[in-house]
This record gives sequence, C-alpha cells and structure tokens, in this order.
Amino acid sequence: MHRRGEYVFLADQDDVWEPDKLETLLATAKRGPEQISVVFSDLWMIDASGNRLGSFMQSHGFSGHYDTADMLRANFAVGCSMLVAADLLNIALPFPSGLENHDWWLGLCALALGQLGFSPEKLVNYRQHADNAIGARNYRTQWFSLGSIIRRQRRVFESKITAVDELVRRLQEMGAQPPEALLAWQEQFSQADQWQKPWKLLTSEFKPGSRALLLIQLLAVSPLVGGKIKKTL
Repeated sequence: MHRRGEYVFLADQDDVWEPDKLETLLATAKRGPEQISVVFSDLWMIDASGNRLGSFMQSHGFSGHYDTADMLRANFAVGCSMLVAADLLNIALPFPSGLENHDWWLGLCALALGQLGFSPEKLVNYRQHADNAIGARNYRTQWFSLGSIIRRQRRVFESKITAVDELVRRLQEMGAQPPEALLAWQEQFSQADQWQKPWKLLTSEFKPGSRALLLIQLLAVSPLVGGKIKKTL
C-alpha cells in the first residue's frame, strides 16, 4: 500500500550530503511549538575535486535573519539543503507557470505562512562548476556570458511577478492573510509597464543589497537593454 511521506528532501546528483543532514533538518523542523514547513541550511561550497571553498551563506552575506521582503530581494534558500513538509505542497503545487527557481518558491510559500526555518550547520557540499566563459580574455565570449546572465535575470524577475500574484491568490483562497510584503510587491510591479519597472526597482524596498546584482537586474528589466538582449541574442 502506498503511503505518502511526511517530508521531502530535495537533492542534486552532483552534491554530497553530510551524514547528519536529515537528522539535523528534522530536529530543526520539530524544535519549537510552531509548525515549520521548510528548513534550509548553510552549505560548504566545493570545487569539482571536492575541495572546500567556504560557506555559501557567508559568501552571500546572509546573517541568518530574514523575512518575506528579503526573499523577494534575492533567494537565499538553496534547494539541495532543504527539508520540505509534505503539507506545504498543498499550497506550493502546482508550480506557477514560467517559474525559474523552485527553491525560492518553496521558501516564499513557507515564509508567507510563517513556517520557514534555518539551520546554520553546513549540511551539503555544494559543487561549483567551472564555466569556461568566466575569466576568459575573449571579450566577445564575455559579452555572450553577460547576455545570458541578463536574460536569466529578466526571466527571474518576470516569473517573480507572476509567482507573487499566484501566491496571493492561493493564500486568499485558503483564508490566509498574505504578508504585507507580497501585497507591496504586487502594488509596485504587477501593474507596472516595462518602462516603469527599472525606476520602481531602483527606488523599491525590494532592490537587492548587492550593487552588482542590482545593476544586472536594472539592465535586465530595462526595455532598452534587457528587451534588446532578449530579442537579439
């Protein structure tokens, strides 16, 4: 007889889990009286040979404190470090159309319900692959790499708008109050035309803290840059 599991653990084939990953995430999920639907952890970044390169969270400036607005600025929950309670799938599935980052979506759904937890232990060895285009001295190659990054950021931003609209709808259908940050995002971006989005992002509480990422996102949503790259590359 088929029995549905209580928890789901996401895995990438080329990453290596620490032996105590499952026990540590389960302990975090069950630690307090409040329900925790998603737990994510820190990770060791490793190279192709398995050599450790440092903490993922430290490299991204993640302090361990977060809220819904933080998740709307940039994703900090990596899927291969996640525990997901099966009950969360009632609101998280199906994934919204065009979703770019499934781990971001699962984290956002949990945050919207006040059910996201973090374990500071490094429970996954997260393999970082070398990309031949990075660091190359061929400027034409670097341009195409930049174009790929901008195209992806454009897709991420547009899918984020769709996903927030869909999450607000699902929360309202289940009788839950959407967090103010979701409603604020909707107000700023869901009805904005393409010419308004760069200015709104630049002045918004949702702009990323990283200046480099902010610049890439501004280029991505700009109709003069992101739109041209989308059409020509």
